[in-house]
Amino acid sequence: MEFPSKCPYCGGNRFKVEGARKLFFEATYKITENSIETEDDRNTDIDWEVAFSLSCADCGEDLSDQVELSKTEAYEEKATKFK
Repeated sequence: MEFPSKCPYCGGNRFKVEGARKLFFEATYKITENSIETEDDRNTDIDWEVAFSLSCADCGEDLSDQVELSKTEAYEEKATKFK
């Protein structure tokens, strides 16, 4: 996805992207008598991701129709399997 250099409505340069991605992660947990504590939690890989919308983070204007929203090839392959 290519971002505009600035919002055409307010001139802002901060953008909010909403989407989804399938992540692989590794985590280490410490189990105590009263709780479960996360010691380490990190993403190791992204299988696919897709952007659903783009808006200006300053004025909130929806800019989705002004950019081409992105999908990874892996997402496209999986999406066609479920059609």
